[in-house]
Amino acid sequence: MTIKDLKYELEHLHEDYELRPEMTIRELEWLCMKVSRHTAEVGLKLAVAR
Repeated sequence: MTIKDLKYELEHLHEDYELRPEMTIRELEWLCMKVSRHTAEVGLKLAVAR
């Protein structure tokens, strides 16, 4: 993966997750955790790619 690929992945991260108005607090917490983990993984890949 190139740095350009990783930047694209970060810019389009929100497209991987569905946010629905009827979600419960527990579902929102889970979604936030999942997005945070995904963002951290991409950040680590960026650091390694340097």
